[in-house]
Amino acid sequence: MEIRRPPDLRAGQPLGWAKGAAVIGAKGFVFLSGVTGRDPKTGKPVEGVKAQTKVIFESIKRKLEELGTSLENICHIRMDWTGESAGAWEALQEFWRENCPRFAEDNPDRDPPAMTGLQVTALALPEMFIEVTVIAAIP
Repeated sequence: MEIRRPPDLRAGQPLGWAKGAAVIGAKGFVFLSGVTGRDPKTGKPVEGVKAQTKVIFESIKRKLEELGTSLENICHIRMDWTGESAGAWEALQEFWRENCPRFAEDNPDRDPPAMTGLQVTALALPEMFIEVTVIAAIP
């Protein structure tokens, strides 16, 4: 399987995300939606945007592995956040550096997935600040 993510530039600098992805030879796809920063033990949202972002992407990593794929095969990410989003990008980059370095913004050879970010007025609960949807290919 091959995933092609064309690089995109803004003011001569590569973006921290791709604008698209082409998948060749996948056996299928995984669609994860509505992933939120809930503590897996209590089901309640963890406190703060950075903590929610970390919990979300740890959950995504686990679910992708359970379904026969990995972070490396993410084609698209959609992040919806409320006005309380300060720190989400930094938390995501920290997660990438630890778990999928090829997506990290500070990697000169980065090859990140396509990403859409939307600010919304509210999510399911007032203490939720971010919700993520992911599409990943199955090799």
